[in-house]
Amino acid sequence: MTLRTDYKDKMLGCWIGKSIGGTIGGPLEGNTNFLDLPYEYPKVNIDNDDLDLQLVWLHQLEQRGLRITADDMGDAWLNHVKFPFDEYGVAMANLKMGLKPPATGIFNNWFTNGMGSPIRSEIWGCIFPGRPEVAGYYAYLDAQVDHWDESVWGEVLFACMESIAFEESDLHKIIDQGLAFIPDHSVMKRAVQLTVQLHADGKSLRETREKILADFQHHNFTDCVQNITFTIAGLLYGGGDFLKCILDASACGYDVDCTAATAGSIIGIIQGAEYIFANAKVDIATNVVTSKGVFGFDAPKDVYELTDRVMKLAEQADDMTDLPTIDRPFNLPVIEPIKSPYQVPVKFKTMSKNALLETEPQMTDASEHIFADGAFFNLPAIWPNTQPDTLILQTNVQLPQDRSFRILPVWEGGVKLWVDGKLIYEQTHGRRFNPAIHRCSVNTPVIENAKAGWHRVTVQLIRPTRVPHEFAFIVADENRHWMVDVQFGSEEK
Repeated sequence: MTLRTDYKDKMLGCWIGKSIGGTIGGPLEGNTNFLDLPYEYPKVNIDNDDLDLQLVWLHQLEQRGLRITADDMGDAWLNHVKFPFDEYGVAMANLKMGLKPPATGIFNNWFTNGMGSPIRSEIWGCIFPGRPEVAGYYAYLDAQVDHWDESVWGEVLFACMESIAFEESDLHKIIDQGLAFIPDHSVMKRAVQLTVQLHADGKSLRETREKILADFQHHNFTDCVQNITFTIAGLLYGGGDFLKCILDASACGYDVDCTAATAGSIIGIIQGAEYIFANAKVDIATNVVTSKGVFGFDAPKDVYELTDRVMKLAEQADDMTDLPTIDRPFNLPVIEPIKSPYQVPVKFKTMSKNALLETEPQMTDASEHIFADGAFFNLPAIWPNTQPDTLILQTNVQLPQDRSFRILPVWEGGVKLWVDGKLIYEQTHGRRFNPAIHRCSVNTPVIENAKAGWHRVTVQLIRPTRVPHEFAFIVADENRHWMVDVQFGSEEK
């Protein structure tokens, strides 16, 4: 079989749009304001994890072939990825503890609905043009390494839309046909449908953004539901203008490098590289820039080489008529309970004094005990609102060798942290809960060159005014990676 002659031009348009969008959006990442941006193309490209991880999949597909599994993707992650961020860091830790997808995307993962997987959908749409049911299946395999629920559906939606866009140029049909793969109970699907309706009703981009945030906002700027709608909004309000689609997605703020890059890739497929170059009237950078978060493979030097390598895989796939597919709609499978490889036993007690203590509180063997399966504690179960406003937690952490490490008691209220009886951190009040090691709501110091063996850790928490009370206890290294080779014990050794 032979792919249509215009597929290569559309594929090149995809990667050009991805690069331009990521470069425009990268410096704006995390800005939650409505942004007024100049109508200008960037002069150079910058690195972006949105593309980096797809280059890892490209390498793995070239090495192992198109019949890869989720386990193959997990292997690629262990061998070629070292990002510590959010769900990436959690998945890496889970893989190192021996878990397999989809457990790697679920266990201990507060970021199951993050943007880390919807941003890496393009490779599947490009390898399986015009076959959204196959592209969606591979997007599902990909996403489950480090996500679940809405983020899996988010990558499936974008992969299907990108596959459809190779044969359909009407944006509304592309969106509708992509949404057919998403079940009606998906929050993300409802948010996208609302975005389409608001645009049809004549609302401005700013008005649509405000309504989306009113109904679906999450305080984590990388949450996928709000960001996927901003990508769709950019495409709708861009009105077929390649650069405006990217800028309108960017104008909505939040995870801007992701929203702008995906908007760029989808409009890039629809219009193709020849059209983009002819209308840009400026030189467009075409080099591929990778970050230090991926390693150990030969990355393409530019979007032309990237397109050639992906095109070879697409030609192989075109002859494979028995590849797995997903249904319309695609419901995620029910997952059996995951046996925890990471348990934190702690002593705990409550105190009536609702102020931060001057010295480390003493715990006794008679103190109550609790086990946390993973880093997240169900505090309401042991600390209901009827109890005093101060909670003391204590555990012991064993290091297998001399090393530096950090303890992160992630909490919205007042915190004091002692390690081996020494006060090392305190905060009188916290920011909104976010257990991302590189940007979390506590900023504890690195304990340099700690000795191998057991270390006593005591945490005092003051109840914040807002509920629910989420609490995470994370042990990390000095490079912001989860440490999974430590042991915990509630009694001193």
